[in-house]
Formats: sequence, structure tokens, C-alpha cells
Amino acid sequence: MRRRALVLATAVATLAWSPALTAPATAATTTVQLSGLYWQSNSQGYSYTHLNRNIDNGPLVVGGTKYLTGLGAHSDFETVYDVAGAATRFQSVVGLSTQAGVTAGTVVFQVFKDGTKVFDSGVLNRSSAARSVDVDLTGAQKLRLVVTDAGDGNTSDEANWADARLTVTQGAPLPAASAPVGDIGDPANPKGDPYDSTVNHYPERPYVRDYTRTPFTKMFLAEKDATDPSHKSKVYRTFAQALDDIRKLDNLMLGADKIVYLVGWQYEGHDSKYPAWAAVNEDLKRPEDATALESLRWLMREAKKYHTTVSLHVNMFDAYQDSPLWDAYLADDIVAKDTAGNPIPGKVWSGQTSYAISYRQEWLKGRSKTRIDALLAMVPELRQAGTLHIDAFHQVDPNRLNQVISPYLGFTREQETAAQRTVLRYWRSQGVDVTTEFDRSSNYKPDAHLGLEPASWHSSLTGNAPYLRSTTPLGGAENHLKQQDWNGVEQDAVRAFPQWFYRNSTSREVGTEGHGTTDDTFFPALWQDRLIAAYSTNGYASRTWTLPPGWTGVTSVGLYDVTAEGPVWVRNLPVTNGTVAFGLGAGKGAALMPAVAAGISAPVGRTVSLKAASNGKQVAAHTDLTDSPLQATSATVGDTEKFDVVDAGGGLVALKARSTGKYAVAWANRAGNPLLANSTAVGAWEKFRWVDLGNGKAALQALSSGRYVTVRGDEPDAALRASGWSVGNWEQFTWSAA
Repeated sequence: MRRRALVLATAVATLAWSPALTAPATAATTTVQLSGLYWQSNSQGYSYTHLNRNIDNGPLVVGGTKYLTGLGAHSDFETVYDVAGAATRFQSVVGLSTQAGVTAGTVVFQVFKDGTKVFDSGVLNRSSAARSVDVDLTGAQKLRLVVTDAGDGNTSDEANWADARLTVTQGAPLPAASAPVGDIGDPANPKGDPYDSTVNHYPERPYVRDYTRTPFTKMFLAEKDATDPSHKSKVYRTFAQALDDIRKLDNLMLGADKIVYLVGWQYEGHDSKYPAWAAVNEDLKRPEDATALESLRWLMREAKKYHTTVSLHVNMFDAYQDSPLWDAYLADDIVAKDTAGNPIPGKVWSGQTSYAISYRQEWLKGRSKTRIDALLAMVPELRQAGTLHIDAFHQVDPNRLNQVISPYLGFTREQETAAQRTVLRYWRSQGVDVTTEFDRSSNYKPDAHLGLEPASWHSSLTGNAPYLRSTTPLGGAENHLKQQDWNGVEQDAVRAFPQWFYRNSTSREVGTEGHGTTDDTFFPALWQDRLIAAYSTNGYASRTWTLPPGWTGVTSVGLYDVTAEGPVWVRNLPVTNGTVAFGLGAGKGAALMPAVAAGISAPVGRTVSLKAASNGKQVAAHTDLTDSPLQATSATVGDTEKFDVVDAGGGLVALKARSTGKYAVAWANRAGNPLLANSTAVGAWEKFRWVDLGNGKAALQALSSGRYVTVRGDEPDAALRASGWSVGNWEQFTWSAA
């Protein structure tokens, strides 16, 4: 089919999410994915350039290999990036998109460094092998990517720039990564122009977080107690308890990245003292901290250890008479008033009458910016989180659906909505995305702010690209966490989330294997390497499932019970013709991964010392500490740093501490706890696979959970925990005879 030529050109266009920085390529450089950057200009002969998907919104495939990131283009294509001397290298894999039944299409890929062509693929067709691009950009100001139609027209010229990435000198920021936000305008005349996402199909500015692969939930900590005359908090979870819940949630979500918004963190809990945000709820404080603010900031930092970004749930629409800001907001006419100048009562929440705020008046008086700036200064971790949730971000008062917010001021609905856009742009200019309660509501929020708000709690939008507006599969988790219903959390985490992640990850599709029904699911957990999440609502005695591609050569699979304390090994399953069979109880989740197999070259029968690669310290089993936790804290090797490597059968080993005469234990029901050298016998929890990494290095994989022993480089006590899903620097040990 001949495609008509539809030219899309944008002077400055923004892409779906901000740069994902991977581990440094060297000590002085960082790798930046091109799909996370602004381009300076962009045009092509058909449709529009897709991020991390091909031109038909399917997976990025080049030469039969599927890629997670890159650009899906179509000839004739040209895009220019301003690299301003910061980039030293551009790499990609290029070729025509693989599509069943399509043989037409010829293109030429070209790369220009400033005005000089530094790469030319030659003419490629559907049967051509993939071409690797690797060019030196040292000193370049502009990077220009081109796809021509090879002189025969643009029929089916679906061209993929897969795994397109820059190597960037650290400390030399790309202008493309910090392009100006949409103009906020003079404070006295805010510019709240609508943003038309249909022009280029991307947000106005890249979102800080990727909400298509990072689910979020709310954690309800406290609310104002309407039954208590002193109006104290009704506490559900303190900050310390919240961290324990986050640890458990991370175990159930099998180590996936996630966002948790805290509800009721301020003053006396949820809905208390708005519009003020200036105080943290003291009832949530840890005993060891001087203030609740210290405890909040502690939680936001500590949660990162559990693949979790903690941020805040706030409100920018409601005001209450007991707020420290009430008198000022009333005097400035920010509180909604009738035509006679009387405050208009709204709905009652937690025993208090709420009053609506005029977004435009608050901005004109400078108070929106003031309270945003004050919150960011009070909680610096918010900028690191890069996200915040605004509750009830309505465009009309729910009690007065057909009226403007404040008749006394006379601002139209569009003026109030324009001020909302200004507020959203200001948050984003400070490096913070805003997610909201509703993406669209015909009554409360007619304008969805597509391209300005990345995600919403309740969704009514359909057919939109997920990178424009995403939702979350963890909507039910808020109530389950509040009620400490971990079976309910397990259903959200093991049944709903893997499906959502898989379907949003079209560029990492793994085949056409069956994934079951709504009640019985079997999905690759694509955020980890070779991991499957299975769940059954009603239970089954036995069912046969087909393993996904990429599991070729796996002859045995470990079946683990997914629990809030971490995965617990149940048994190993044989793989028969690429399938496994097992049963599940009702309301139960399971994880499957290649079985913990025999180790290679384990020094069985020898006494060794282990040095953690993460901090260069020796692992010790201290005799003067309760239960002898294993810690990588010693600079030298003595008796406490010596371990006997004992044959545990089946190619597995146990570690016997010379200082205690006891075996190291990776507790299956204490996955977040340090390993202890306190066992007198070798059972499943004392068995490890010794993984020889070469050059005198090894990793230890616990049979009990399938996870690798980790020494976090950012932990002061450097305790050993069986918490790693793969082998990285934190999971490596140098061993030597002791």
C-alpha cells in the first residue's frame, strides 16, 4: 500500500519522558537514551515519530531482535538534537521494522555530526541485516539523524533507530535535557494556554517519571479525627510502619519500581488545615527523631532501598477555617465567595466544612508559587522524587456544578482552568510531575490537561497513548494497605500489576505464549531477568504453562511462594518441551525463575574470606553481636572473617562461620533481614549456589528465595541480605583462601 505523504514538523517538540540515566559507561561519562530527550526539530513523510515503539505502535524490532528503547520513524525522516559539545558518542542499531507479510520498503540511514555525514547505511530492505551505528561526536554541536526513501518513494519505509543512545560527559548537561518549560507568563497575567497534544502526540515537556512502567499507589497514614473534640489524628500507620509496609509491598511486587504517595502526612491528617502544608503530622514521628519532618524525610530516603519512590499527596482546591492560612486567603479573596462577598460552604470532610479556592486568584496573589516553593524547601526529597499527587484538582465546585468557582471574582471556568495549567507548568519547571485524582470528569474536570498531567488515579480516557496519560494497576492497594489486608495487596501486585506492565511494554513482547484468564494468570515479570509472576483467584490442582522465549536451555524451574516477607522456595519443577506444570491455592501468587542449580568451581572443603565489591570490606560474623549478623565491615582478615565452604548436596554449599561454628542463614520469611550465622544444621535456608564469576570473584544465590546475597554500597552497616534479583556490583565478592 502506498502511504500518503503527511509531513509533521515541530520547531521545538517534547518527548514522553525525561532522560533515563544508566550506570556510568566510564568514570567520567553517562549513557542517555535518545528517546528521553527533546529534539530541536523533527519531520517525516508519514505519521509521527514514535518513542520506544515502531511507526505502527508495535515493538521495535530490527533483524529479529526486539529492543526496549529507540525511535520508530518513517522516510523521509529528519530530526536534529542540540548536543552542545556534551556528547562524545552516538550508538544505535538500525533497520527496517520486521512486519509479518510485508516485503516492501527501502531506506538509507544517515548520521550527521554538525554538517558532516559520519554514517551511511547504504540501501537497506526488509531482508537486510541490522546495521550497528557507532560514531564519535566529540566537539559536536548538532546531531542530525536522517532516513531517506532510497530514491523509490516511501512505501512501507518503516525505519527503526533501536537502542539509540548518547554517551555524555558527566557535568556537561545537554541543552536538550533542560529545554524551557511552556511559558508561565507574568505573574500578573499568567499564560495558561491549552496544550494540543494531537500536534505531536507527546507531552508539552517530558515527564520526569515513566508512568507506563512505574505504577503508583497511595498509603493512608492518618486522618483528622472528627469524633475527638481536640481534633487529634486518627493514625493508621506511622512513618516507621510505612517503611515496613513498603518493604512488604516490594516483596509482593518482586522488586519492581513503584511510587507511593503519602496521605495524611500533614498537620492532623488527611484533609486537615488546607491550604497550608507547612507542618508534618507529629503523631507519625519516629521516637528516635526530634521532629516528624525528620521522620518523613528519613522515610523518603530509606524507601529507595525497596525500589520505591515516596512522595506526597496534597490538595490545592480546599480550604478550612482552622488553617493557618485561612485569614490571609479570605482577605485576598482566594476563598470562593458569592456575589455578596460571603464564603461559600462546600462539602464536609472529616467533620469539617470545606471551602473552594480560586486557582487564578491564588496565582495572581503569588500564593500558589509561595506554598509550592515552601514545600519544596521544607522537603528537598520531593525534587528527587520528581512526582507529587494532587487530590481533588477540580475545575468546578462539586456542590455547584453549573457555576463558576467564585462568583464574587467573576473568573470564568476557562480562566480558572488556565490557571491550573500555569500551576502544573510551574510544578514541572521545578522538576516535579503532577499526578491527579481524575483524568477527566464531565462534572468536576471537563479538561483533562492531556500532555500536562502524566497519570491519574481514576481514568475515563480511552484510546490515548499511555505515555500521554497513564493510570495505575494498584488502585485497590490503598485500602488494602490501610486495612493491612496483605492478601488483597498480593492480588493487586501479583495478578494485576504484571499484566499492566507487560501490556505497556510492547517493545519487550516475548512471544505469543498463553497468559491465562483474568482469574488464572502467568505473565513474564519484564522488570526482572527471567522471572514469571503467576496468580490464581480460585485455585487449581495442576495446570501446564508454556515458558516464554528466552528460557531456552532451562531444564528446571524454581517455584516460589510470593509472600510479604519475600519469595519462599517451594520446590523445583522439571521443564518438559518448554512447559511447566504446577498447582496454586485460591488467592495465591507464585514466582518462577530458573532453578538454583549447582555451583561452578565452588571451593568446597576450604576455608575462605569474602570481600564485598561494593565497599571493599571483609565479611565478618561478629561474636559480640546478637545472633551474629553477617556484615562487610572489616578491613582485615581474622577469625571472624573466615568461613568454611561446606558441601550441602546437589551442587549447593553452606557457609560455616569459624567464629561461631554455625551456618549462615538466608531466612525465607525474613527476606529483608540480614543473614545470620546462627544455624546448627543445614536445611533449605542454609543452602546457596556458588556462582563463579571468574578472576577470583563469586556471587551467592540463596535457595530459600532465589535471590542473590547483596551488600549495599549505600548502607552504613553494610549488612548481607539475600535481596538481589540479579548480579551487579553489590552482589559480587572477591574470595581467597584463609
